[in-house]
Amino acid sequence: MRPLLPHQHKALDYCKGRKHIALFMHMRLGKTKVIIERFRKQQSTVNSILVIAPITTLYSWQDELKIEGESSISLLLGNYKNRVKQLNLHSRWNLINYEGLLVIPDILKRRWGLVVVDESAKLRNPMTEISKLIANELDHVPFKAILSGLPAPESPLDYFQQFKFLYGKFLGFTNFWKFRGVTCIQAGYDWVLKSKFKKLLKSEVHKLSFI
Repeated sequence: MRPLLPHQHKALDYCKGRKHIALFMHMRLGKTKVIIERFRKQQSTVNSILVIAPITTLYSWQDELKIEGESSISLLLGNYKNRVKQLNLHSRWNLINYEGLLVIPDILKRRWGLVVVDESAKLRNPMTEISKLIANELDHVPFKAILSGLPAPESPLDYFQQFKFLYGKFLGFTNFWKFRGVTCIQAGYDWVLKSKFKKLLKSEVHKLSFI
């Protein structure tokens, strides 16, 4: 195991005691390490973890977990049969790519103790099947985390689905279209936050996340 760096200690302090975690830290600052440390001592209460990430990032998760002394790991890749076979090993850490959820969507109905969504800005489009699945089918999970270096690359609206996954709502809204209709005005093809909501949204994001 490697010692935590000062900025990771700060991130871990933010995580302690929280069931819903948002780590918005730049690449290579060790978000994965922070999550592993946060739940290292909760094996009895959080004994089944699902990590959803881009496929290239899954291998980084696997390497990081091994470095940190975690040996109960399943990489859920391949066709439906292969993924189920790996899932039935009942590993503590289960790693799946975003597109894999479309292969085995019923995985989200399992009794996970923690679901981690890495590169969570991928949820920003509420119309994609993957975004709908993750934001709407995991209310039963007690611990959740989103990780991203750039959580809102296109618009402040990108935050909505990510925080909906964590809390079931954002700024009091449970529906993206109502959220956009109330908080934004249309400017050509774009939707722009109304002035009175800009400060409110920024304040809410800072309150709910580690940046």
